[in-house]
Amino acid sequence: MDQVTYLEKPNLSNPTLVIGFEGWPNAGEVSSSTLQYLIEKLDAKKFASIPIENFYQLSSSRPVAVIKEGRLRELKLPGNHFYYSKPPFSKDFILFQGVEPHFHWSLFVDLLFGLAEKFDVSQILTIGGTYDYIPHTYPPMVSALFNHENLKEKVTRAGLGLTEYTGPISIHTFILESARKRGLKALSLWGHAPQYLQTKSAFGAMPPSISRRRT
Repeated sequence: MDQVTYLEKPNLSNPTLVIGFEGWPNAGEVSSSTLQYLIEKLDAKKFASIPIENFYQLSSSRPVAVIKEGRLRELKLPGNHFYYSKPPFSKDFILFQGVEPHFHWSLFVDLLFGLAEKFDVSQILTIGGTYDYIPHTYPPMVSALFNHENLKEKVTRAGLGLTEYTGPISIHTFILESARKRGLKALSLWGHAPQYLQTKSAFGAMPPSISRRRT
Protein backbone atom coordinates (compact mmCIF):
# COMPACT_ATOMS: atom_id res chain seq x y z
CA MET A 1 0.00 0.00 0.00
CA ASP A 2 1.32 3.45 -0.95
CA GLN A 3 2.20 5.71 1.94
CA VAL A 4 2.84 9.41 2.37
CA THR A 5 6.57 10.10 2.35
CA TYR A 6 7.88 12.75 4.77
CA LEU A 7 10.81 15.12 4.52
CA GLU A 8 10.02 16.32 8.03
CA LYS A 9 7.15 16.22 10.52
CA PRO A 10 6.49 19.80 11.62
CA ASN A 11 4.88 20.72 14.92
CA LEU A 12 1.55 22.29 13.92
CA SER A 13 -1.42 23.46 15.99
CA ASN A 14 -4.84 22.46 14.56
CA PRO A 15 -3.97 23.60 11.03
CA THR A 16 -6.38 24.31 8.20
CA LEU A 17 -5.87 21.97 5.24
CA VAL A 18 -6.29 23.66 1.84
CA ILE A 19 -6.39 21.30 -1.16
CA GLY A 20 -6.02 22.03 -4.88
CA PHE A 21 -5.55 19.91 -7.99
CA GLU A 22 -4.39 20.27 -11.55
CA GLY A 23 -6.42 18.39 -14.14
CA TRP A 24 -10.16 18.34 -14.82
CA PRO A 25 -11.20 20.52 -11.82
CA ASN A 26 -8.68 23.27 -12.68
CA ALA A 27 -10.55 25.40 -15.22
CA GLY A 28 -8.76 28.66 -15.85
CA GLU A 29 -5.91 27.32 -13.69
CA VAL A 30 -7.91 28.60 -10.72
CA SER A 31 -6.98 25.72 -8.42
CA SER A 32 -3.28 25.40 -9.24
CA SER A 33 -2.72 29.17 -9.34
CA THR A 34 -4.47 29.72 -6.02
CA LEU A 35 -2.42 27.04 -4.28
CA GLN A 36 0.80 28.37 -5.80
CA TYR A 37 -0.12 31.88 -4.63
CA LEU A 38 -0.78 30.65 -1.07
CA ILE A 39 2.47 28.67 -0.99
CA GLU A 40 4.44 31.77 -1.99
CA LYS A 41 2.45 34.25 0.09
CA LEU A 42 2.65 32.14 3.25
CA ASP A 43 6.29 31.18 2.57
CA ALA A 44 5.20 27.55 2.96
CA LYS A 45 7.74 24.73 3.12
CA LYS A 46 7.33 21.32 1.48
CA PHE A 47 7.30 18.53 4.05
CA ALA A 48 5.55 15.50 2.54
CA SER A 49 4.43 13.89 -0.73
CA ILE A 50 2.08 11.22 -2.02
CA PRO A 51 3.88 8.87 -4.46
CA ILE A 52 2.53 8.85 -8.03
CA GLU A 53 2.67 5.07 -8.45
CA ASN A 54 -0.74 3.40 -9.07
CA PHE A 55 -2.58 6.74 -9.27
CA TYR A 56 -1.85 8.04 -12.79
CA GLN A 57 -1.98 7.04 -16.40
CA LEU A 58 1.18 8.79 -17.51
CA SER A 59 0.10 8.84 -21.16
CA SER A 60 -2.69 11.22 -20.05
CA SER A 61 -0.77 13.19 -17.42
CA ARG A 62 2.60 13.12 -19.11
CA PRO A 63 5.92 13.82 -17.39
CA VAL A 64 7.62 17.02 -18.59
CA ALA A 65 11.19 16.97 -19.86
CA VAL A 66 13.71 19.81 -19.95
CA ILE A 67 16.13 19.21 -22.87
CA LYS A 68 18.88 21.64 -23.79
CA GLU A 69 21.26 21.24 -26.74
CA GLY A 70 20.23 17.62 -27.10
CA ARG A 71 20.84 16.70 -23.45
CA LEU A 72 18.14 15.65 -21.02
CA ARG A 73 18.51 18.07 -18.12
CA GLU A 74 15.44 17.30 -16.02
CA LEU A 75 12.39 15.03 -15.91
CA LYS A 76 9.40 16.36 -13.97
CA LEU A 77 6.80 13.80 -12.89
CA PRO A 78 3.27 14.63 -11.71
CA GLY A 79 3.58 15.84 -8.14
CA ASN A 80 1.43 15.61 -5.01
CA HIS A 81 3.09 17.69 -2.33
CA PHE A 82 2.16 18.97 1.12
CA TYR A 83 3.48 22.29 2.40
CA TYR A 84 3.17 23.84 5.84
CA SER A 85 3.12 27.40 7.13
CA LYS A 86 3.18 28.78 10.67
CA PRO A 87 2.38 32.50 10.29
CA PRO A 88 3.33 34.47 13.42
CA PHE A 89 -0.08 36.12 13.88
CA SER A 90 -2.38 33.59 12.27
CA LYS A 91 -3.33 29.92 12.47
CA ASP A 92 -1.22 27.19 10.92
CA PHE A 93 -1.83 25.89 7.42
CA ILE A 94 -1.19 22.72 5.44
CA LEU A 95 -1.38 23.30 1.69
CA PHE A 96 -1.76 20.37 -0.71
CA GLN A 97 -0.86 20.95 -4.36
CA GLY A 98 -1.45 17.90 -6.54
CA VAL A 99 -2.83 16.39 -9.72
CA GLU A 100 -6.27 14.78 -9.72
CA PRO A 101 -5.56 11.02 -9.78
CA HIS A 102 -6.85 8.80 -12.59
CA PHE A 103 -7.12 5.68 -10.43
CA HIS A 104 -7.80 4.55 -6.84
CA TRP A 105 -9.55 7.64 -5.50
CA SER A 106 -10.45 5.88 -2.26
CA LEU A 107 -6.82 5.02 -1.50
CA PHE A 108 -5.66 8.51 -2.46
CA VAL A 109 -8.23 10.16 -0.21
CA ASP A 110 -7.37 7.77 2.63
CA LEU A 111 -3.79 9.07 2.43
CA LEU A 112 -5.01 12.67 2.52
CA PHE A 113 -7.16 12.04 5.58
CA GLY A 114 -4.46 9.96 7.24
CA LEU A 115 -2.18 12.99 7.15
CA ALA A 116 -5.02 15.27 8.27
CA GLU A 117 -5.61 13.04 11.30
CA LYS A 118 -1.91 12.88 12.11
CA PHE A 119 -1.70 16.68 12.32
CA ASP A 120 -5.12 17.18 13.95
CA VAL A 121 -6.45 19.28 11.06
CA SER A 122 -9.28 21.56 12.21
CA GLN A 123 -10.75 22.59 8.83
CA ILE A 124 -10.70 21.19 5.30
CA LEU A 125 -11.08 23.44 2.27
CA THR A 126 -10.75 22.52 -1.40
CA ILE A 127 -10.24 25.00 -4.24
CA GLY A 128 -11.48 24.23 -7.74
CA GLY A 129 -12.01 25.92 -11.08
CA THR A 130 -15.08 25.51 -13.30
CA TYR A 131 -15.96 26.79 -16.76
CA ASP A 132 -19.14 28.84 -16.83
CA TYR A 133 -21.25 30.70 -19.37
CA ILE A 134 -20.09 34.13 -18.27
CA PRO A 135 -18.19 36.90 -20.09
CA HIS A 136 -14.66 37.81 -19.08
CA THR A 137 -15.94 41.33 -18.32
CA TYR A 138 -17.83 40.01 -15.25
CA PRO A 139 -16.22 40.46 -11.82
CA PRO A 140 -14.52 37.26 -10.54
CA MET A 141 -17.12 34.79 -9.29
CA VAL A 142 -16.99 32.07 -6.62
CA SER A 143 -19.56 29.47 -5.59
CA ALA A 144 -19.42 26.94 -2.78
CA LEU A 145 -20.62 23.53 -1.70
CA PHE A 146 -20.34 21.94 1.71
CA ASN A 147 -20.92 18.63 3.44
CA HIS A 148 -22.64 19.80 6.64
CA GLU A 149 -25.69 22.01 7.12
CA ASN A 150 -23.90 24.04 9.80
CA LEU A 151 -21.59 25.44 7.11
CA LYS A 152 -24.42 26.99 5.11
CA GLU A 153 -24.58 30.14 7.24
CA LYS A 154 -20.82 30.69 6.88
CA VAL A 155 -21.10 30.40 3.09
CA THR A 156 -24.08 32.73 2.72
CA ARG A 157 -22.58 35.25 5.16
CA ALA A 158 -19.50 35.39 2.91
CA GLY A 159 -21.73 36.27 -0.03
CA LEU A 160 -20.97 33.08 -1.97
CA GLY A 161 -23.42 31.37 -4.29
CA LEU A 162 -24.73 27.92 -3.39
CA THR A 163 -23.92 25.33 -6.03
CA GLU A 164 -26.75 23.67 -7.95
CA TYR A 165 -25.46 20.77 -10.02
CA THR A 166 -26.22 17.24 -11.20
CA GLY A 167 -23.59 15.37 -13.20
CA PRO A 168 -20.09 13.87 -13.20
CA ILE A 169 -17.95 14.87 -10.23
CA SER A 170 -14.33 15.71 -9.55
CA ILE A 171 -12.30 14.39 -6.64
CA HIS A 172 -13.29 17.52 -4.68
CA THR A 173 -16.83 16.21 -4.17
CA PHE A 174 -15.43 12.77 -3.37
CA ILE A 175 -13.29 14.38 -0.66
CA LEU A 176 -16.31 16.17 0.83
CA GLU A 177 -18.32 12.96 0.99
CA SER A 178 -15.37 11.04 2.46
CA ALA A 179 -15.01 13.76 5.10
CA ARG A 180 -18.73 13.56 5.93
CA LYS A 181 -18.46 9.81 6.49
CA ARG A 182 -15.58 10.50 8.88
CA GLY A 183 -17.61 13.08 10.78
CA LEU A 184 -15.52 15.98 9.44
CA LYS A 185 -16.82 19.25 8.04
CA ALA A 186 -15.43 20.29 4.67
CA LEU A 187 -16.05 23.14 2.24
CA SER A 188 -15.28 23.45 -1.47
CA LEU A 189 -14.86 26.82 -3.24
CA TRP A 190 -15.10 27.10 -7.03
CA GLY A 191 -13.82 29.99 -9.10
CA HIS A 192 -15.72 30.50 -12.36
CA ALA A 193 -13.85 30.97 -15.64
CA PRO A 194 -15.40 31.97 -18.99
CA GLN A 195 -15.86 28.77 -20.99
CA TYR A 196 -14.41 30.35 -24.16
CA LEU A 197 -11.09 31.28 -22.52
CA GLN A 198 -8.73 28.30 -22.16
CA THR A 199 -6.18 30.22 -20.12
CA LYS A 200 -5.52 31.51 -16.61
CA SER A 201 -8.53 33.27 -15.13
CA ALA A 202 -9.06 35.84 -12.39
CA PHE A 203 -10.26 34.39 -9.08
CA GLY A 204 -12.18 36.22 -6.40
CA ALA A 205 -15.13 36.00 -4.02
CA MET A 206 -18.14 37.72 -5.56
CA PRO A 207 -21.82 36.69 -5.27
CA PRO A 208 -22.33 34.63 -8.45
CA SER A 209 -25.34 33.71 -10.52
CA ILE A 210 -25.11 29.94 -10.64
CA SER A 211 -25.06 28.01 -13.91
CA ARG A 212 -23.37 24.85 -15.15
CA ARG A 213 -20.20 23.89 -13.31
CA ARG A 214 -17.93 21.03 -12.37
CA THR A 215 -17.93 19.74 -8.81
